[in-house]
Amino acid sequence: MPVSKKNRKEPLVIALSNQRGGVGKTSTTINLGAAFAMQGKNVLVMDMDQQGSLTTALGGDPDNLDITILDVIMTKTGKPEGPATELRDIIVHRWETGGGKLDYTPANMKMARIDIKLFSFPGWDRLVRFAIEDLEDYDVVLLDCPPNLGITTNMCLAAANLVLIPIKSDILSMKGSTYLYETIEGVRRVNRGIIAKALLNEFDERKVMSRNIQEQTKEFWGVDLLSTSIAKNEAINRAQGMAMHIFEFDPSSKGAKDYAALALEIQSLMDGKGKKRAVG
Repeated sequence: MPVSKKNRKEPLVIALSNQRGGVGKTSTTINLGAAFAMQGKNVLVMDMDQQGSLTTALGGDPDNLDITILDVIMTKTGKPEGPATELRDIIVHRWETGGGKLDYTPANMKMARIDIKLFSFPGWDRLVRFAIEDLEDYDVVLLDCPPNLGITTNMCLAAANLVLIPIKSDILSMKGSTYLYETIEGVRRVNRGIIAKALLNEFDERKVMSRNIQEQTKEFWGVDLLSTSIAKNEAINRAQGMAMHIFEFDPSSKGAKDYAALALEIQSLMDGKGKKRAVG
């Protein structure tokens, strides 16, 4: 018997976003999701990008999909373009370990049409939230946002308890994130409880710029940097090139240890804050 929405445990929803590409957003989505699964949680990672990078990185084929997240979103408008599609209809099982699992939902170039389809739809910013609310058996949902601040990213932010902003230790990465911070502030009208944190990715403590970036993050755009950083680690890149996450490729690597620590820090942070969204 389905669990009523009133009694259903809400998953922790994390949106990974940065309109600047090449900051390790998709890699972080996958490996953080796998880290949560290693800790016994049921995890769903959602590809929200028309490029389908997450889909490809997990072994899927974006060019050979009958239904995608776009079909789910259009169903939530009440005007599906084909058969009504729920989130559970597109979930792909990817990996199990211990008491946890890692599943994903795919995307492809069909998502490029979403702005045109939704710009005049009232309440479009709540559609991803509505889709996630139908889930029954996931502890954590991670949203891999596109590298822009359009409708899709705004829908993901409106659904999230936490927005995680991967940045690299270069000044351009930081400057590009100022617009994201402004977008997050705008989303608070429908999601007052959203928490924003930055993650330093491909950190090299030997470089002065990497050390300085930690000090400058708060000054630049008012978002705290998480204590855990992801060190520059070749195993992470090699794993993604083989359509594997780091815990499959080399669970004893520095990269795996960093992502395990990141999952623990985020869980502790959200347990302390209380993860329930303040809905506007």
